Amino acid sequence: MIEIVPHSENDKIMALKFSNQSLNLEIEVNSHTVQNINDSKNIGTILEKYRGLLDDEAENFFINNQTIIDDFVKSLTRAFPTFIPDFVTSFLPENLNRRRILETLKEKNIDSNKIDYSNCFFKIDPSKSIKKDNLTIDDFILNLDSKKCFKNILIIDDVIDEGKTVEIFLTKMIENGNLDSDPKVKLICLYNRPKTKKLGNPLDFLRKNNSSNH
Repeated sequence: MIEIVPHSENDKIMALKFSNQSLNLEIEVNSHTVQNINDSKNIGTILEKYRGLLDDEAENFFINNQTIIDDFVKSLTRAFPTFIPDFVTSFLPENLNRRRILETLKEKNIDSNKIDYSNCFFKIDPSKSIKKDNLTIDDFILNLDSKKCFKNILIIDDVIDEGKTVEIFLTKMIENGNLDSDPKVKLICLYNRPKTKKLGNPLDFLRKNNSSNH
């Protein structure tokens, strides 16, 4: 199970809480910004729109916004400067433009490619979306030697929504014997989608309150 922990004021995701039969783990998250649909220059707004476009239209849109994207990524500093990972993975998308952005973000946060295992965890069908196509653990492959065990894990992604990919990845690591019994896991993402809970219908509250008084 995975649970999102949003910041109460700015809606940034602060942590993910992962739990299964063998492990309860809080993952510290560094989300650089929150998608703001009212800001056309917001990195989350740009990349979400880009993901919704097709082929030539998408490429033209990306080119027109590339300076904003590049300037944003270049402005970022190391997210966890005192954290020394022994395993780094970035959830590389099929799209080459998004992949390039993630590679740049990864370069800013690791000192050696020797700990980069990004090519070891991937979708069987990279064209499918974990949310739209309702992918499960069986739709992913973890290609790691079961004799290797890692304690300090750094995950890099462009967007965090529900944390489902993280949940599948950690479950795979546990099942394959690759995760230390007391791991430290941190996650970096460019942006997260807003997580503020929508207010319910006031009439529903009044109906419920009235019924309890009778």
